[in-house]
Amino acid sequence: MTHHHLRQTGCRLAAILAAVLSMGLCLSPAAKASDEKLRLICVSSLEEDQEVILASHDADGKWQEHVTVKLRSSLITDLLPAQTGELHLAVRRNGNLESICQFTYSEDANVGLVAVIANPKTNTYDAHFVDPEKAKFEMGTQLIFNLSERSASVFLGAVEQKIEAGQQALVKPPLEDNGMFRMQISYPDANGGIQACYDRYVSGNPDSRVMLFLLPDESTGIRAMRIPLLGDLD
Repeated sequence: MTHHHLRQTGCRLAAILAAVLSMGLCLSPAAKASDEKLRLICVSSLEEDQEVILASHDADGKWQEHVTVKLRSSLITDLLPAQTGELHLAVRRNGNLESICQFTYSEDANVGLVAVIANPKTNTYDAHFVDPEKAKFEMGTQLIFNLSERSASVFLGAVEQKIEAGQQALVKPPLEDNGMFRMQISYPDANGGIQACYDRYVSGNPDSRVMLFLLPDESTGIRAMRIPLLGDLD
């Protein structure tokens, strides 16, 4: 083989290698998408052990099924396979999937937390997506969701946090020497007074995160539900 032929062969090999590397770079975001993970936190369920399918739509609008989960109140799932973008919790009816919950998995989230709450009026679920890193949801903190229709005042130890209806806030309660803190929840009543609806000592754990949900309640106005998340999220 002449020197000219060798040089041509080398150029072809270099071009092929460049194309392969280029394909690898293009595929890397898709590979990352397959590694996305999320946890479902079920605050309340429409029925006990309700079987739902975590699913999405492909480019043609057809359903892609990722994993099946049985929902029940206070459930925290293991890490589930997912992808970024629009996701659904669906049920199978007459052989077809029907969405009963929709949320968006942020593209820049390494791990996603999705709190789902039953909505009996519509027979669906309301969803709240949380990127723990972006929300600074670290060990020892409590992420509060005011899902009631009232503005609330929450005391976690000496820290007071006012949270409007539909809003959320992050608090790190200071612990007493016994590892406990006092949690008080109240809201303003129609006469301009303060209506207390929760007052008790609870245990704190610097090695866990807590999701605190303020839920509507006919008798007390607001009902508190705490769901601790132990250990690493990923």
